[in-house]
Amino acid sequence: MKKSHPLRFGAPLLLALGLCLFIGTGLAGLAQDAVQPPVAEKIKKELTIHGQTRIDNYYWLNERTNPKVIDYLKAENAYADAMMKSTEALRKSSTASSSAGSSRPTCPSPLRQWVLVLYAR
Repeated sequence: MKKSHPLRFGAPLLLALGLCLFIGTGLAGLAQDAVQPPVAEKIKKELTIHGQTRIDNYYWLNERTNPKVIDYLKAENAYADAMMKSTEALRKSSTASSSAGSSRPTCPSPLRQWVLVLYAR
C-alpha cells in the first residue's frame, strides 16, 4: 500500500492559513495608514566634547519643560495608541488571563531557592 506524503493534505491548509493571514494584516494596515506618524523638527546643535564636534538635530527633545517637546511626545503617544488599537482586545484578554488564576507567588521562596542550589551541586 502506498503511503501518502505528510504534507499532501497540509499544504492546502497552510496555503489557506497564509492567505488569511496576508489579507488580515493588509486590512489592518489600511486602517492604520490613515494615521500619519509625527515628524520631529530638526534643529541643528553642535556639541563639542574632548575636541570632537558632532551635530545633534534632535537635541531640543532633551528639554523636558519645553511645550514643543511635550506636544511632540503627546502626538507620538496618540500615534502609538492609534497603531495599537487593533490589538487592544488581545492585550486586555492576555493581561486578564495571566493575572486571573495565578495563586503562586511570582518568585520562589528563599528556602526553595537554597534547596535547588543544593540539588544542582
